[in-house]
Formats: sequence, structure tokens, C-alpha cells
Amino acid sequence: MPIGTAAQDVRAAQAFIIAIVPLDEVGVDLGDGAEAGEFAGLDGALERAGKNFGEGQSAQSCAEEAGILTAAFGEREVGETGMLAGVAYDANGRTQGGMGADCVDYDGDGLLDLVKTNFSDEMPNLYHNEGKAFFTDVTAAAGMGGETRSVKWGTGFLDFDDDGQPDILIVSGSIYPPGTGTHHLLAQTESKLILMRNLDGHRFTNVSDQAGPAFLDSRCGRGAAFGDIFNTGRISVAVNNLNDYPSLLRNELPSTNSWLLLKLVGTATNRAAIGSRVVVTANNRRQVQEVRSGGSFCSQSDLRLHFGLGTAKEARVQVCWLGGAEEALDHVPANRLVVVKEGKGIISQEAF
Repeated sequence: MPIGTAAQDVRAAQAFIIAIVPLDEVGVDLGDGAEAGEFAGLDGALERAGKNFGEGQSAQSCAEEAGILTAAFGEREVGETGMLAGVAYDANGRTQGGMGADCVDYDGDGLLDLVKTNFSDEMPNLYHNEGKAFFTDVTAAAGMGGETRSVKWGTGFLDFDDDGQPDILIVSGSIYPPGTGTHHLLAQTESKLILMRNLDGHRFTNVSDQAGPAFLDSRCGRGAAFGDIFNTGRISVAVNNLNDYPSLLRNELPSTNSWLLLKLVGTATNRAAIGSRVVVTANNRRQVQEVRSGGSFCSQSDLRLHFGLGTAKEARVQVCWLGGAEEALDHVPANRLVVVKEGKGIISQEAF
């Protein structure tokens, strides 16, 4: 949604207040088996999320020095295509200390783009998908070149104001908590959450200082999982902190924009529909997301897909199931959870 004036932009950002919610209020076990509901498995190994980039290629993205993009061509052939795809290095040809990653179509062109977090004194990477599994590093041009403080870990695209333009949240934290270890005796560290608002599908601006008290605290963050845990049509975030209790950030933005929450149930494909793709069209704007089993950094987010619809009251939904079957659903009403079962279409709707 284009921003009309600077004053409008400030008002919109100030309206986004994230509250810190005690985790025991939402049934979170803080014992040895810590969990944050179905969508926030913050413990366990980093999952390399499978991604399909629009040209019949299924890919995985991670980063250890040079970025790695593993592509599957058909059912049997697999190859590493990071350098050819343009994601192995930054725009200056340098390797980086990659940490977390996520993908979504942030500019509405129907292709999945990538965000990757990196070490301290390094910018995160925003890779724009140019098609045919080739990417361009647009970090500086997109306004994210100044985000170099501390080590950046978990990250994800989320549409916090439901305007149909996915924003970016980044978790940061030093390698060691301040004052611990023999090589890290800093009393203070700038390890804060970073919220980048999508202005027009091309540029982002940092609105962290207007996003509520949770973004003002300096904590040693690691993983971040995203989901509509309160069933309000707003995405909340669970953050895993090092040597500290987790944070649960509730989105309390009083937005008038519409939204759509989709849950896919597979039959011929896996029941969770992991690997399936959804295209939502509303107000002549197209958005693409996929159901993934892991991402960010050491995190598992909500398997339901959240789409901001702006002022639209309905949307067209196209589902491409992992097995290749496709379904098209017209005039799907906004502001509700819609469950789609493979081969049967919509089987339930719930308005929040």
C-alpha cells in the first residue's frame, strides 16, 4: 500500500504496539520440553526449508560463508546452484556469516524472494527473485543497508499491518550474553529486535523505535517463530532468547485492513500440505506463499498461511498441491480462517 505522506507513515508505525505476553498465559511449557504452541518449535536443529522458485525447481537455502542454494531438477537430479543463482555472495562479491533465512513474494510479482541474516558489521541480504531461479542482491537499494549492529539470527516476513505488503522482522543478539565468558565482558550490547516496514514493494524503512516497548529492550535473541496464535488476524512472534526466558510478542495494531488465514489439509500429498503453494489475488495484487516445515533460525512457524488483503473484502485463492494438483477458489471472503482440503475445496470457515 503506497504511503501518502510522512505523517501517515508515522501514525501507521506508532499504531503497531507489540506487547510482551507471559508465556504461561498461552499454555507454554517452560520446563525441559519448552514449547510455544503448535507454531513455535524453538528448540531443535535449524531446518532448511524447501522452496520452489517458480521454474519447476525445488530449492533449499542456507548460508555458511558462501550461500548455498540446493536445487532439485525433476525428481532425481539435485545440484548446488548458489553461485549461479546469485545468492552465494553479497552485492560486493564477499562471503558473509549467514544465520537465518526466510522467503516470500514481497513485491507481488509472483516469485519467492529471499531474506538472510548475517553476522555483526554485516548487512542482512535481501535477494530479489528475477525469475528462472536467479536472484539480485537489492539490500542497499531496498533501504536495509544500515542494519549492521550485533549478530542477526532469526528472521521472517510478516504483514503486521495487513496492507498486502510483507514486512520483515529480524532478531539480533551477540554470540555471548553481555558480561559472560572470558572473551566477552561488555556491560551493554545493542541486541534489539528490528522491524522493517515494506513501503511500496521495493523499499523498507526501520520502524523499530515506534513498534512498542519490546523493540526497545536489549536482549540476546536467537530464534523467531511467526503465527496467529491468538486468532485475531494479526501475526504474533515467539522469540527464543539466550540464557533468558522467551518473549511472546502480540501484535496489537488496530488496523482496518482485511486479512485471510488459510489452512491446507492434504490427502494425496502429506496431511500438513508441506511444500504446497498458495497464490492469493485481491485488489489486483498477487501474493505467493508456501507451506514450510521450518525456517528463520531454529524455529517452526504456524503452518497456516496469513495474507494481508488491504481494503479488499474477498480474494481469489489458487492452491498448487505438492503432488501437482491445482484448485481455484473464487470470492473467498476476508477476515476469517479458511480450511481447504485437497480435492474437496473449502471444508470450513471461521470468522474471528
